[in-house]
Amino acid sequence: VAQALAWDDVILQPPSDKQGSSAMLLFAQGADIRTDQYSSILGLLQEKVPFPLWVGIPQCPADVAAIPFGLSSGISRVTKAMTEQGMASPSHTFYAGHSLGGAMMPDYVASNAPDADGMFLLGSFLTRKYKTGTTDEGRPQVEYPVPTLTVGGELDGLCRISRIVEALYTQITFSADPASATDYMPVTVVDGMNHMQFASGEPPSFVKNNDIKSEVDEETAHLAVVTDVSAFLTSIVEGEPSDYLRQRVKDTVEYVKPITDALLIEGYEQ
Repeated sequence: VAQALAWDDVILQPPSDKQGSSAMLLFAQGADIRTDQYSSILGLLQEKVPFPLWVGIPQCPADVAAIPFGLSSGISRVTKAMTEQGMASPSHTFYAGHSLGGAMMPDYVASNAPDADGMFLLGSFLTRKYKTGTTDEGRPQVEYPVPTLTVGGELDGLCRISRIVEALYTQITFSADPASATDYMPVTVVDGMNHMQFASGEPPSFVKNNDIKSEVDEETAHLAVVTDVSAFLTSIVEGEPSDYLRQRVKDTVEYVKPITDALLIEGYEQ
């Protein structure tokens, strides 16, 4: 059930056939992309996960998550609204975002919810500011307080695959413990998918002018993304690493190897 509020916030209540303790997901919109344009992909996620999942998508001022205090006030607003609609205290709390929303959500979580259970970023990534650790040999290491899944599209014209490859390499391949990093901050790429396919409907002008033509339809793209995200969230809720997601990361490493090799030739590993 989707209900638009005064702010054009969207709340998706869990499907009625889901049993057990509820989890909560708070999602940040991409710039100029309406909150209801995420109802399809996040509704599919609700169907895919094996537990009840409440979803709150706060509208930020002018549909821009970067406006100061807009995201934080929106998160408070939709959390209160979900509680009023019957959400009990969630067993797990997740955060996520797409595009600019995915760029802003990590800073919000690190500052306001460092004990969150997990986060996923769509067509966005953890920025280099989180390369705060070093190995004994001096290799920089990505450090973030919350388990984080990054999903990129091969043909994303705004969050280019080369930047997702950097995230994959610095977070996992370059990690002091790649096996643990694969579970804690996995990175996957969806073949043939573009930036707008993380949402639905007509793209805003900036996306329309800069995105790349996709090679898969929306249904295929959504299912691929949701399958990765569901595996990640379920692994956290059930406390068991996902063999599926481990294989997806391994397959992604092989898939993007030509780009990785090119970046390494340029000394880009730092």
